[in-house]
Amino acid sequence: MREILSSHGDAVIAIVAAALGALLGFFGSYGIWWLERQRQRRIARMQIVINLRRWMMRTMSLILDTQTWVDSDGHGGSTYSKLPNFRFEKSLEQVALMEHRTAMQVFKLIHKKDNANDEFGAAIEYEDSDVALDIIRGRSAQVWLRALGIYDRVSARIGWSDRAFSNENKAMMQNEIDRFQKLEQARAKSNRELMAQIQAKFPER
Repeated sequence: MREILSSHGDAVIAIVAAALGALLGFFGSYGIWWLERQRQRRIARMQIVINLRRWMMRTMSLILDTQTWVDSDGHGGSTYSKLPNFRFEKSLEQVALMEHRTAMQVFKLIHKKDNANDEFGAAIEYEDSDVALDIIRGRSAQVWLRALGIYDRVSARIGWSDRAFSNENKAMMQNEIDRFQKLEQARAKSNRELMAQIQAKFPER
């Protein structure tokens, strides 16, 4: 073995040097890629947070206007029939750069917003106007709070400690949800009582 190594020492050194060079090149390239990936991910987090904050501010304004419209019997405020889209829906590669868990939460948020808009359209077409407004307000608040949860987690991840929304804002949205759920329960109870009355009046023969 020593004779082989001594006779082919230069070749062995060259092979080992080449292998080490390849390893160093691989890990060097991987390190550069990893650092660039982390930079891109941090930028994506900041973009997502900014977009979420803008969306929540816009949606909160819509809900407040609707509350004013209802409380003033239409003399003030205004109503809406659709939640706005998130800006990052136009560039979903931002979302794809996030950690898998966060990215899936954002995609589910988009899906929840789209489902709410579909429900709004059906309610406006087939329900009483007051019922439709109740659905719009309640579902909007649900999506808003879901967005806030993601916003808070991602903001903390990038070190942003400023609170964009107060406890009063959260409480208002929760009150909208509680109000909507109580109305839904009341309507369901009323429908059951109506069906019972119909069945009692027209029993099956």
